[in-house]
Amino acid sequence: MDITILSENTKKRGSKLNTEHGLSLLIENKGNKILFDTGGSRGTAIQNSKILDLDLSQVDAVVISHGHNDHTGVLLDFFKLNDNAPVYIKKKH
Repeated sequence: MDITILSENTKKRGSKLNTEHGLSLLIENKGNKILFDTGGSRGTAIQNSKILDLDLSQVDAVVISHGHNDHTGVLLDFFKLNDNAPVYIKKKH
């Protein structure tokens, strides 16, 4: 299993990756790709996926941990890259 951090709020010295408040992880396992959260509204997850040469159009499913903007910020922009992946989110009670 490989987990790539696409968006979070810390930056390593010398890194070309962007940061923002929020979280987005690309999880790859046995040929399946899951996008866990989409990060904040600045689009860092999509920007970093391009820097890392990761094709989000190949994501099989999206899992949203909860409905805060720092975890769902670019979900609509993700759909422009991939309108086939189902999105899983907990139903609010």
